[in-house]
Amino acid sequence: MTGAASDLHLFTVIFSGDSCITPVNVLDHINGTGKVVWNMMPTMTRIFRILYRFPVHLSYNERYEYVVNNYIYTFSITGHILFTPLFIHAGNNLVIFNNILCVGLDALCFWLNTHSRMRASFLLWILEISYHATVSSIALGWDQGYCFYHIALAGIIFLTRQRVAVKIIVSLSLFFLVGVLFEYSRMYPPVTVTDIFYNKLLFYFNTLASFSGLGFIGYSHHRVMESQQHKLLHQATHDMLTGIHNRQALIERLSAEFNRSRRTGSPFSLIMSDLDFFKKINDTWGHQFGDTILVHAARILKDSLRPYDFIARYGGEEFVIILPGCTLAQASDLAERLRRGIEDAMVEHDGVEIHLTMSFGLVNIQAENPCSIEEALHMADRALYRAKDNGRNRVEGP
Repeated sequence: MTGAASDLHLFTVIFSGDSCITPVNVLDHINGTGKVVWNMMPTMTRIFRILYRFPVHLSYNERYEYVVNNYIYTFSITGHILFTPLFIHAGNNLVIFNNILCVGLDALCFWLNTHSRMRASFLLWILEISYHATVSSIALGWDQGYCFYHIALAGIIFLTRQRVAVKIIVSLSLFFLVGVLFEYSRMYPPVTVTDIFYNKLLFYFNTLASFSGLGFIGYSHHRVMESQQHKLLHQATHDMLTGIHNRQALIERLSAEFNRSRRTGSPFSLIMSDLDFFKKINDTWGHQFGDTILVHAARILKDSLRPYDFIARYGGEEFVIILPGCTLAQASDLAERLRRGIEDAMVEHDGVEIHLTMSFGLVNIQAENPCSIEEALHMADRALYRAKDNGRNRVEGP
């Protein structure tokens, strides 16, 4: 049978209205669906990239909620579409209409989410999945496992930013609904009676969908939260203007470097630098141009360092560099190269060429002569001021 004939046979089986599902038909359905999903992978990848973007006006928590919601709704729509052929086989028009309606409700959830109504969209999605599971359970029977969706929703609601009272009310309502459906199934038969194979098939599919959905949502929460936490950590440890590390990160790195030096006996050097006449630049050309100078100087310094060296903006126009395993002579040579790099650089502003200079003070920390972080910074600061007092644009050691 050719590929086209196979696809035609698949759709003939699905839409024929025959309520008897055989393993061969199921394999055809899975094979055909797998081909469609595989061919859609590039498109799905682009869709997921779009879903991860968020409006810039959202806060951190709103961005987190926005992205996770989009992942959830995508998973939900995919599940409804994949289940559609099986519901068509059951021959119950109510279930088919219900599934189509749920796809539309998922689309509405997307729309609400993109219009910054994240909480409302998620509550609507909870209601939609619960409605779908309730109708399907009444129409096709308890034994097909639709109750698992209610159980999964009761856990998912606690991963959201809804109010605690809302979470409790929703979870208790779902628990009550499961009990009502169970008692209903004991008293009344399903609207559409299906064979044992179909019941088992839907039971395993519903179990897989509900548990994989719960795992997918939990994983999505973890990934998005991890990504946002990484961004927050970067913002907390980096200078917003220059992009290099800030003072807090410097103190933490110095503490780690002192511990490493004591543990291994290896020295390290500390360089403190300061742009010469920076106040005059600000007063003459404005603070905005002064910021441009700081960014320019930070880039020159950073590009001249080794990959494992550390640079931070200490405050104002001051920068501090940590050189692990570096002797005083090596640190002095590097500081001199940095000084020449700044001196040779030229910044043009309003047609005027502006040449910069920078003063450097350095200190070497030996494991056998321990000192505190404050003492090390103070020694580097004194060396820097000696460079300033001796004419600027120079390197001074301890």
